[in-house]
Amino acid sequence: MWFPYVAAIAIMVSEIISALLFSVGTYGPGGIIAPAFSVGMIGYLLGVPEWGRYFAAFGGVYGLGFLISASALALWQIYERIDEGVRPRAVASALVLGVWGLWGIGAYLNAPASAGLIEPVVSINTTFVANPTNDPVADAWRTEQLLAAVTAAEAVNPSAIILPEDAGFFSRYSPGSIDAGVAEHRFFSTSTAVIVDTIRVDTPDGPRLRAHWYDPVADTLATTDKYYLVPQGEFMPYFYGAFATLMIGRDKVADIADQLLTRPHTRSEGDSLPIMFCFENMDPAAAARLVAAGPVPFIAHPISHSWFNDHRVLQGQVDVMLAIAARTAGVPIVSAGNMATGKLYLPSGDIVTGNKITSGEAWEVIGFNPAVTD
Repeated sequence: MWFPYVAAIAIMVSEIISALLFSVGTYGPGGIIAPAFSVGMIGYLLGVPEWGRYFAAFGGVYGLGFLISASALALWQIYERIDEGVRPRAVASALVLGVWGLWGIGAYLNAPASAGLIEPVVSINTTFVANPTNDPVADAWRTEQLLAAVTAAEAVNPSAIILPEDAGFFSRYSPGSIDAGVAEHRFFSTSTAVIVDTIRVDTPDGPRLRAHWYDPVADTLATTDKYYLVPQGEFMPYFYGAFATLMIGRDKVADIADQLLTRPHTRSEGDSLPIMFCFENMDPAAAARLVAAGPVPFIAHPISHSWFNDHRVLQGQVDVMLAIAARTAGVPIVSAGNMATGKLYLPSGDIVTGNKITSGEAWEVIGFNPAVTD
């Protein structure tokens, strides 16, 4: 009788172990050992329908996975006992309904108090293709497009403007100096909107992807670095590096590795801004970790899918992950994407596409207002 629930717990534990083994197999100079890679977890299936996300307030994706596994196994057990009479089936059915009921009560009691955004926020989505050769003509064109996009966004007087990952807006003013870029922007702009921008920076420890949270009212510039890097995309795992060395030689592998990020940022509770970088949404605990030190108005989620061109399957998976993360953490998540569509993910589990305010050749400004739920 208790087999479905014991087996469901075993499945949940196996998923955590699988994610941990993935981090071990892809470990490298920019890697972390943690059960963070959650792609394919069963719980995300229940996050596809809107009603299923309600239950994510209690247990997150792990809880959803337990519900699906336990229910499926219990129904199978009922079918197997169909010839044993009414009583075994009734007991098993009652247990299934009881688990869903208790989980629903837990989700209700743990439901987030925040309903949505407090003030209007805008996202800037761009369609910049990858520029691995750093072509100066393409870079100059990007600068022109970004300046136009931010100017258009500031014109609607939002509380915050979120740019895609690695946009490097402030470096467009003064290449090589973010502080100088912020100062120049302050000189030309009268906007009071917070600007969330990210860019690759070189540090004594190696290159990092850094976010800048510029508040013109407080005249402050805060930073945090990406902690969960993409294996093969942002750093070279040791296993792949050893295999590639055998195939193409050590020198070529070293050239490739030098172009990648090599150092993650070690975060502790409360030391980071409410910014969740691209790929960090794969970590089921990422959003909750950012609000551990106290409430925040929203979590900014800059993303870039320039290598994937906003693939439909990838976008669908990201939507479910972020909706569950917002529900679990109890705080809105606002994304902005390059070759991806920025959206608002509410603590209710709803996904808001926002209103297109204006657009240019390779950008669009999307607005998200308070109290909007669809």
